[in-house]
Amino acid sequence: REVFVADQYHNRVQYFTRTGSYLGKFGTGIGNGNGEFHYPWGVAFSLTGARLYVTDTWNDRVQYFRWSAPAVTPASLGRVKALFK
Repeated sequence: REVFVADQYHNRVQYFTRTGSYLGKFGTGIGNGNGEFHYPWGVAFSLTGARLYVTDTWNDRVQYFRWSAPAVTPASLGRVKALFK
């Protein structure tokens, strides 16, 4: 499972592997449209793990997104080198 972090000062959500490798981000700067945040505060998954909820503080709302695991998992430089030996 990934680790999700609400990045309040950059108005986005970032996600990482359990070991801390960066996987990606979503959300855009200050706005009130779908996928836009103004000071997101927290994140939580539904019981089934299919939806990710994001509290959007200054827009006074909670947004939710369908979630599936990223198609690509990052690898360390050592692992990549080992593949090409």
